[in-house]
Amino acid sequence: MIRTTAYWRHFFSNLRSPKEDRTFSFLTTDELKTAEHALIRLLQQQCFTDEWKRLQSGQHVTKGSRLRWFHPMLSSNDNVIRIGCRLGQSMLHDNFKHPILLPGAHRLSTLLFASYYLRLLHEAPQLMVNTVRLKHWLLGGRSAARQVVHKCVTCVRARPKLVEQFMSELPAARVTAARPFSRVGIDSWGPIQLQPRHRRDAPIKAYVAVFVCFATKAVHLELVANLTTAKFLQAFRRFVACRGLCSDVYTDNGKNFVGAANELKRLVRSRERKDQVAQECTENGNRWHFNPPKGSHFGGLWEAAIRST
Repeated sequence: MIRTTAYWRHFFSNLRSPKEDRTFSFLTTDELKTAEHALIRLLQQQCFTDEWKRLQSGQHVTKGSRLRWFHPMLSSNDNVIRIGCRLGQSMLHDNFKHPILLPGAHRLSTLLFASYYLRLLHEAPQLMVNTVRLKHWLLGGRSAARQVVHKCVTCVRARPKLVEQFMSELPAARVTAARPFSRVGIDSWGPIQLQPRHRRDAPIKAYVAVFVCFATKAVHLELVANLTTAKFLQAFRRFVACRGLCSDVYTDNGKNFVGAANELKRLVRSRERKDQVAQECTENGNRWHFNPPKGSHFGGLWEAAIRST
């Protein structure tokens, strides 16, 4: 629109000039700036009619005007309504000291936001508003910027809305009354580096076993030297000695463990070691429950506990 207006103004300027003074070159920066101010001036005369007339006659805007908070002024060089401020003596640019006032709900303002939106590579509305305010001040600019972003087909396709899956009911072990730590879920995370007894020795690698109660969501932590079955059973015995025997124990099948991948595979894929763990629990009256190998949606309770830890 600005370039078309500049071409028309250039065309009428040639018609008014003698043939020897006519120019047929490309548009200059001054011609584009003059065309932009001409469009803004026409827009302000349509939307701020009373304010324009009073400022043109050297008067102040009325108390009922929506522009009274901005202390509007009519600039002498381009004859457009700008914001009056206390930075007139600063070395800043005139557009930054006195931004041009524009209505937000207008087609020209929408085109202005759309051009800045493409120039900023589809950024957020707040960044677009802050960039526009370096030169123009739009009334209700935030809502106009949000509408431009909301109507952008490219952004809608790039950020599709995910379908929210309805969550199923909690299992019976989570909602039935029980003693704290009678039903627990176990998972491991690590490795962590431990300081050895002697400073010259290399740091010792260890892991943390997380025991989370199904009834109260309380968390118990035990340090594990490595990911072998024997060390895990030692940590389990310490947990039982502190919290009491468990009736049910729930763990994943090794896909969600955090730690060294090779050691975890040897731990959970070995049938002998899994039998050892189950036998230890059976002797104490425990029931061991393994999640399905591909059930990544199981074990959210202890995964959340690991994140909090």
